[in-house]
Amino acid sequence: GQCQVVAVDQAAHYLLHIVSAVAPDQDATTRCYDSLPDCKGNISISPFAVCNCPTDPFVRVVVSRGTTKMPIGMTGTVTDDVTATFPSNEFDLSLEPGDVLIFEVWDAEPAPKDGEKLYECSPDLSALQAGPIACSALGGPLNAQLLGVKAELVAL
Repeated sequence: GQCQVVAVDQAAHYLLHIVSAVAPDQDATTRCYDSLPDCKGNISISPFAVCNCPTDPFVRVVVSRGTTKMPIGMTGTVTDDVTATFPSNEFDLSLEPGDVLIFEVWDAEPAPKDGEKLYECSPDLSALQAGPIACSALGGPLNAQLLGVKAELVAL
C-alpha cells in the first residue's frame, strides 16, 4: 500500500466543526470498552460487537507541527452511542505548511480516569479547502462511516 499525504501545503485559517464519529465498543482482543456498571442500561447495537454497553465517545482535535502536538479542542461526550453526532462545537484552526490534523476518538471514563483513546486518524489536507473532511482508522475518508470522523471546515 501507499502512504496517504495528510499534511497541509499552505497556511490557512478555518473554523472547524466536528460533525460525527463512529466508535467501536470493543478492542481488537474483543474486550468491551464499557461494562454494565458504566452504562445507563442502553444495549449496544454496534456493528462491531455484542457488548452490553456502547462507548461514550468524544473527539480531541490536535495539530501536529513538526515534533510538537498542539491540542486545539475537544467535543462534548455523547453517552452510550457508538455513532455519535456533535451538534455544537467549533474550533479556531490555524494551519501552517507541514501541519497534520489529528482526530483522536476517546471513550469517556468515570472519574478519576480521563478516558481511553480508541483510535486516531488524520484527514488528507494536501488539497485543503473549505467544506467536508473525513478520515478513518481503517484508512481513507470513505471508511469514515464505518470507523472514523467527519468534520466541516469553514474559511475565515
